[in-house]
Amino acid sequence: MASKASRDPITPEPFWFLNPQLGRLAILEHRFVTQWIHDDGAAADWIQDLLTRGWLPWHAGVEIDELDDAQTVIRANRMTLPGAVLRWFWQTRDCTPITWNSSSTIYVGPSILTGKDPDGVEYPITDGRGRVRIKLHLIRFYHPVLVFRLRSDGLMPWPEKSPAELPAEGVKSNDAELNPTKYGMPVLDFPDYKAIQAFVIKTWGLKWRDVTVKTMRDVGFKDVEFKKLFSPFPDRTKWRRALGLRED
Repeated sequence: MASKASRDPITPEPFWFLNPQLGRLAILEHRFVTQWIHDDGAAADWIQDLLTRGWLPWHAGVEIDELDDAQTVIRANRMTLPGAVLRWFWQTRDCTPITWNSSSTIYVGPSILTGKDPDGVEYPITDGRGRVRIKLHLIRFYHPVLVFRLRSDGLMPWPEKSPAELPAEGVKSNDAELNPTKYGMPVLDFPDYKAIQAFVIKTWGLKWRDVTVKTMRDVGFKDVEFKKLFSPFPDRTKWRRALGLRED
C-alpha cells in the first residue's frame, strides 16, 4: 500500500507532513503558486479556495483555548478537539485566512464539533453556545497535490515524458501510454489512472472532452476486458483525476 500511495499524486503518503519536501510551509507554497499566477492576492485566494473545498491536504500545530468555563463545556459535550479542527477548520463559515508570512492563523469564534446524520455521514458543526480561541501554526500543504491542482486548472503545464521513459523504436505501445498530454491528460504513473486514460483515448480519441464522465464509466463498466483491470471498479472521482479534470 505504501508504494501505491507514493505513485498516486492525490493520495498523501503516511506522515507526509514530517517530510519537508512533501509538506511545505504555507509561506513557501504561497510563493510557489504566485510564480505561476503572477499575483500575490490571486495566489492566496486560489489556495484558500482549495482549502475551503477540501481539495488540498494540510496539517498544522493546533493550540485550543476554551473561552468558557471548562466544567460547562464538558457537561455540554461541546469541547473543541484538535482532530475536529484539523478535519473541518477550512469548511467552517467562520474560518480565518492564513497569515502567510508566519504560516499561521488565529481564530476566535464558535466551537468546532463533528456531527453525524442518520446515515452515519459526519459533517462539521459550529456551536455558537461556546467560544474558543484556536491558533494554527506551521501550516503545511501536501506539495504534490498543490502541483496537481495547478496543472488541472491550466496554470502549470503537465510534464512531457523524457526520451528514456518512452518505449524503444519499433515497440508497439498504446498512444495514451506514450503521450497522454497530446490529449490534454496528465502524465501519471499510477496503473489505474493509466488504464482509464488508455481506455478513454482508445474509445473517443481527441473528442473525449465532449463525453461526460458518467457516460465514460457506463461504457467502461460494460466492457468486460476493461472491467477486469479493476477491483473495485473506479468511482467518478478517480476517473476525473485520471483525466486531469477538476472535481465538482
